[in-house]
Amino acid sequence: MRSGSYNTALLEIPRQLAPAGTEMTVADLSDITAYNEDVYKQGFPPSVAAFRGRISADHCLLIATPEYNYVMPGVLNNAIDWASRPPDQPIDGKPIEQNLLRQALVGLNGQFVTRPQVFINSALQNFDENGVLMDDATKVLIDQIITALLEVASS
Repeated sequence: MRSGSYNTALLEIPRQLAPAGTEMTVADLSDITAYNEDVYKQGFPPSVAAFRGRISADHCLLIATPEYNYVMPGVLNNAIDWASRPPDQPIDGKPIEQNLLRQALVGLNGQFVTRPQVFINSALQNFDENGVLMDDATKVLIDQIITALLEVASS
């Protein structure tokens, strides 16, 4: 959500490494309203409906997120709460890669791609001043993740 986010910069690498013809979209969660059952009973807010529609249209999910105090940010948990509401659950059956979110998404029946895992510690040391990841080993892992997600999505 913040400008200059390392996680947003990190999502450029899969875009560059994905096979030709692969389309990748990035969801902006900044307009997702706080989950509220009273609001849900009246219908999905437009930002939530658009978010859910994007998930439904996608073949797989690659989630890049910071950890705060060893948990996902509240805004991401909130977005998952909205995605979990009936009448449908757009995450159902989608291949997903993100270790931190397995516990939150297991009830939504996502297909977890468990290897490889990418953890970037000390982001300040791994990105240059333009937000470009400098670690080639991490780029290799990201390429492997994209390959694994696309294999599961196409099976």
